Amino acid sequence: MRILAADVGGTKTIVSLFEGAPGGWRELATRTVVSAAYPGLAPILTELLEGHDGDVDAGAFGIAGPVADDHCEATNLPWIVDARA
Repeated sequence: MRILAADVGGTKTIVSLFEGAPGGWRELATRTVVSAAYPGLAPILTELLEGHDGDVDAGAFGIAGPVADDHCEATNLPWIVDARA
């Protein structure tokens, strides 16, 4: 099982890819970027996943901002993140 995780902030965003392994989890990749340098979360996730073949089974994203109808409007960024995307 693979899990994609993100901590999105107005200053920086940290994204990580983990894989379930016997006895626990193994970190496959982590990337920290300047949030404002990207137009949204998707390009950051795409960069992280490059070179990591295989499906992602689940995701967990922490984003500061109000959520309505599965959309989060980031508080300190001009991003709208769609949970269904």
